[in-house]
Amino acid sequence: MTKSKLNPDLLHLADVKIVKAQIDSPLELYENFPLAWSLHIDFDASFNMKDNLVRTVLLVEAKTDSGKEDEKIDEAEGMFQIAFFFLVENLKELTSISEENVLIVDTGLLNALASISYSTARGILLTRYKGTAFNDFILPIIKPNDLYKDKKMTLSILKPD
Repeated sequence: MTKSKLNPDLLHLADVKIVKAQIDSPLELYENFPLAWSLHIDFDASFNMKDNLVRTVLLVEAKTDSGKEDEKIDEAEGMFQIAFFFLVENLKELTSISEENVLIVDTGLLNALASISYSTARGILLTRYKGTAFNDFILPIIKPNDLYKDKKMTLSILKPD
């Protein structure tokens, strides 16, 4: 196993933007706590090699499961798409381009980007969901590499001059 060249001192979270946000929280659900949730998470990354920048985008879609199918209660739905912008001072050391022109990214860097994006999103959702049917919703703890493993990410690459 190759040791990662990731140096946390050279990794900076520069900005966070909420790209899309929607919460549908029917009043009927406020009387039916606790609720269960279904969850869909998508993660993507884009790399700007010239400027040592990485953008990750995390999409979180949650839906309540009140267990009241027979009562025709509308379930609550929440969707957040959040973009995270990182400066990686040693990005060129952590990436390479294969003969097939495929970007190869150090797994330590991918893991750090996924971890920071996901945990920051957890805090954002905790505050944004307060006062809704998702009041008690917390993103579960997961293995960060589950966000990108077995996934063919669309990687946008701007090659250095």
